[in-house]
Amino acid sequence: MRVARQASKHPRNSFWDWLLALIVSTIHLEQGHAAAARAVIEDALAVEQIDRDDRLRQNLLRQQAQVLFQQGHVLDATELAQNAHRRLSDYHTESVLGNSAALLALLLLEQGRLEEASTSLGRARTSANRSGADTMLNRIQIIESFLLLRSNQIGSAVESAQAIVRRNRLAPADSDVSAYALEPGRASLLTHDLWLQLLLVITLGEGGLGQQAARLADSMIVEMSGRGDGLFLALAQLYRAALARQQNETQVAVNALQAGWALIDRLGASYLPLLPQANYLRLRRRCPHCRSLSRCGSGCLARQLTDQATALLLDLIDRPAAQEARPTIIGLLGELGASSAFPVLRAMLKDRSPAVRSAAEHALERLVYRPSYTLRIRTLGAFGVWRGDVEIKDRDWRSVKARQLLQLLIVERGRMLPRDRIMDMLWPGLEMEAAANNLRVTLSRLTKAIEPQRPEGAPTYYIVQQGDTYGFNSDSDHELDAAAFNSAVAIARQALANGRRSEALVAYQRAIVLYAGQFLPDCLYEDWSVVERERLSLLFNEASLKLGELLLEDGAAHEAIGLAWRVLEHDQAQEEAYRLLMRAYAHLGERSTALRLYARCIAALETELGVGPMQETVDLYEALRKN
Repeated sequence: MRVARQASKHPRNSFWDWLLALIVSTIHLEQGHAAAARAVIEDALAVEQIDRDDRLRQNLLRQQAQVLFQQGHVLDATELAQNAHRRLSDYHTESVLGNSAALLALLLLEQGRLEEASTSLGRARTSANRSGADTMLNRIQIIESFLLLRSNQIGSAVESAQAIVRRNRLAPADSDVSAYALEPGRASLLTHDLWLQLLLVITLGEGGLGQQAARLADSMIVEMSGRGDGLFLALAQLYRAALARQQNETQVAVNALQAGWALIDRLGASYLPLLPQANYLRLRRRCPHCRSLSRCGSGCLARQLTDQATALLLDLIDRPAAQEARPTIIGLLGELGASSAFPVLRAMLKDRSPAVRSAAEHALERLVYRPSYTLRIRTLGAFGVWRGDVEIKDRDWRSVKARQLLQLLIVERGRMLPRDRIMDMLWPGLEMEAAANNLRVTLSRLTKAIEPQRPEGAPTYYIVQQGDTYGFNSDSDHELDAAAFNSAVAIARQALANGRRSEALVAYQRAIVLYAGQFLPDCLYEDWSVVERERLSLLFNEASLKLGELLLEDGAAHEAIGLAWRVLEHDQAQEEAYRLLMRAYAHLGERSTALRLYARCIAALETELGVGPMQETVDLYEALRKN
């Protein structure tokens, strides 16, 4: 880092900017300082020469995947890591591929995708063996031992972890792990990958070797503290507290717990990767020192263990030992935002203690009902809604207007609609009082269809009401095919503008798959759906023709032809589609077909628009006719 600070004072070319960013972000990531790493990576990607060089860019995006992982965006991290690994595979650098595959394996492990993680680790091991990189092989073996633990192969996991510790400490095979984990003067275990020791500590601890795991954790915590580590030091402290509790070392547990949550609070972290969740929940139940759990700590529980965390706090709130901490517990329930706490917190409004009453009042303001599922909405080609994997049937809606109200709010997503406007759109011509009554009933049916388990009195989650205005909660857990289609086209445009042709090709292909047909086809005659339908149709035409051009450049004429005809199904006078067809058929040697298409184009333009062809189309026809 001193070298980096010194280098930043001198002029550098783009390659040295990239290398410096890669090294500095790696250091930040190994220490668990994700925000610092992200800033370095984003600054580097802002350099045009780096962003345009795919190899440099993908290496930084792999780093970005680690940032997302540490910040709790595991699915996004996995997708980014998979894409980066696939792109880096084009360059055949074994050391890079090995580390990339090992990272991907760890991300898959965190999601419980054990078979995929095993496959990725196998690829990483192959690369490590080919490159002869001992450091990489060490990393892979540590993750493999953790994989064995997650696969419930406890004995094999412990044996593997002990072998790794012995080998890296250069100790005799029959030595006790604890005998050298703290031995003065020994080289530290995997100093370069100190954070990976956490996996070894967890493997030993969950494998029944709590004492050895604790001593190894103590050694790791000392080293991490000395160099100013962040997230991984906090995780080590929390797991050390769990180990201490297993050994009835109450004060050690409390101290480690407080140190861990305090560091998490300073970092602003909201995700605790790798830790065995049940373990630190049991620890919280046995150590009712609620003030040791910070606000950020409650955010971690809310993100990863919402149901268990709420039950834990509700269980603690009435315990005699936690009476003084009741305002703190109430505040945490508010932070968690769990609707199941509504009845308890309402009762607290009548408590004798002013502090408790005040805490309950503020907590109730923060409570948000959040369903356990993602609402999946299909609007392209057909309309359908699923609560997770459960489709909402016609009988669940109880009326067509309930479906239409959701469709209307989706069309206007991102905006709040006044009640009067909604009534005019859904019940035009109806008297105000009757329309208002219809809206109340319809809104009730809609919320019951999409949120059937919402507790009584809890505010709705997917439908937001502010005074006399209503809207769809764009920040809710939902998947909307039209939004995904929009996003894919935007990504493709940006990639193409920046010269990343292959990335644009993939994004355009994803967009075409997402566009299964017209937007809300069951609302074709509703005025409020027309503009959005037309916008998406034009966007589809653009994506199809851009993709067709890219495919034709690659010699895939048949695929380009299919896309052009699909555009003409929507718009018979789309002149650019005719030009794509003419070029594609000419590429296949079907010149006569290409010339006939010109005549068809002229007829369609005259019939639909009353205009003639563009000069570009005429020039293409003349060129084909003369050849």
